[in-house]
Amino acid sequence: AGALDALGVVFQRLGMWDEAREQHTRALLINQRALGEGHVDVARSMSHLGTCASEGDADFARGREWQEKALDVLKKELPPLHPAIGSLLVNLGECERAAGDAVVAQELNEQACHIFRTSLGGGHPLLAGALNNLAQTHIAQGRYDEALLLMQQSVGIKEETLPPNHPSIATGLSNLAAIWEQGYKDLDRSLDLRKRALAMVRASLGAEHPQVATQLNNLAVTYTKTGAYEEAIELYNEALSIDEKVFGDQHPQVATDLNNLATFRFHVGQWQLSRQLYQRALDIRRKVLGADHVKTKATERNLALVIQSLEVEEE
Repeated sequence: AGALDALGVVFQRLGMWDEAREQHTRALLINQRALGEGHVDVARSMSHLGTCASEGDADFARGREWQEKALDVLKKELPPLHPAIGSLLVNLGECERAAGDAVVAQELNEQACHIFRTSLGGGHPLLAGALNNLAQTHIAQGRYDEALLLMQQSVGIKEETLPPNHPSIATGLSNLAAIWEQGYKDLDRSLDLRKRALAMVRASLGAEHPQVATQLNNLAVTYTKTGAYEEAIELYNEALSIDEKVFGDQHPQVATDLNNLATFRFHVGQWQLSRQLYQRALDIRRKVLGADHVKTKATERNLALVIQSLEVEEE
């Protein structure tokens, strides 16, 4: 069962949610039969299924249900300040934040931070992760000063405890960039942080890793805001090329890349190209995610806006 859950996590990281769900479901059934309903391994599988529901299907109610079931098991089986409970609170917090309830997510991540500080000390990577997520809840509420302080603490812990160029440090730098960009309109500082994040993941993961594509997309967005369109389009295309090589041309991440490209093309007035790219993204999302998925609906709205703009132009 442990191996099945581990394989499911690999599928999660690749965005292969159906495959991940299958592995975690098999693990859950094995654990329930062998260990009963009230075991920490059962809670682990439940939590993974919650992640699949909230992140893979955007079914936040189902995701919350799984995470709360898992949390109930851990609270019965473990001491109240056990790190596993902290990790479960982080997972539940992410579900709530994705569902749009930043206040509840903040409370859950604050509880997790307290558990990690008490049980593991002030310099543990798990605390860094919880601080990162807590910062995100403040961003969602427009509290950038608080978010900046928390994210700086998170990155500081990662830099002290993880190897140089670790992808988690790069993610932290990218999140810092987003705060400077969104909260303070400091594009120069954001560009510097995003370039550092990109260099880190290239050094640690190689030139054609999905996390490199993610950082390329992030940097492209910032370049677009500065008006450096040639640099931006080059990065968008490179990110798309990487993800197509890694995942194939019918993967949700490829659809996201196409959506980003379409948005850029619309921004610079290339509406026909934008329409074609949105249509490709929509076709993938309908096929892979389904017609009712939140991302499919968002792409439909974007495409409708482009079509409306083209019709107005033709009048």
